[in-house]
Amino acid sequence: MMKIFEDQKFQKGFILAGGAVVTAPAILAIHDTVTATGAGYLLFLKTGMISRIGWDIIADLLVIILSLAFVIVPAIICKSGIEGAVLFYLANVSLTQLVRPDILITSFMGREGEGAEAALTKLTGYLPTLLIAFAVTLIIRIASGEEKLLSGKKVLYIVIPALFLGLSIPVSSMYEVFTFCAGYSVLLPAVGRMKDIKEGKLITAFVLILASIWRLYFVLVTY
Repeated sequence: MMKIFEDQKFQKGFILAGGAVVTAPAILAIHDTVTATGAGYLLFLKTGMISRIGWDIIADLLVIILSLAFVIVPAIICKSGIEGAVLFYLANVSLTQLVRPDILITSFMGREGEGAEAALTKLTGYLPTLLIAFAVTLIIRIASGEEKLLSGKKVLYIVIPALFLGLSIPVSSMYEVFTFCAGYSVLLPAVGRMKDIKEGKLITAFVLILASIWRLYFVLVTY
């Protein structure tokens, strides 16, 4: 019975099925947040064209396309394969800052931020999740058999997220975008190693699937 869990085809099928299961509530969560936060309505008011429903659909597609690009592009560059891409996708759903569609749009339209103090308060609440993301990346790189975990080049794995976190406080109007970038850049070094995980790939996938569903559940409950 245990041998089936070690079978590569079974593991690949489980990971792909898990990705499909998470995608359904992810799309629903995107649509719910777009309509609940008025992202489409905002674009309708700004342009005076099409209709609110039409802009809701456009906003849905915008978020979905951006989300796919953030997963597919590094997966292709790092040649991580479909398993690695799905695991990277699950890690991002469960551990990065999920940016509301209306905030994503208005962040690039000169919206007013909440101020450095409010941003710092929110940042302290996100740091534990960011540390978990860092631990997940480290575990994946160790499980993939990487020998040199520390080098001058890899200092960037810490410097780049720290830079985004530092920017999120004074530029509070971009807080959500910068904290997403910080979490994403923490997970990014793992994308090329996920396909090479020698032990615990199934457990890693299972935990990420559960964490993603749990995260999306709260989004759906909220909106």
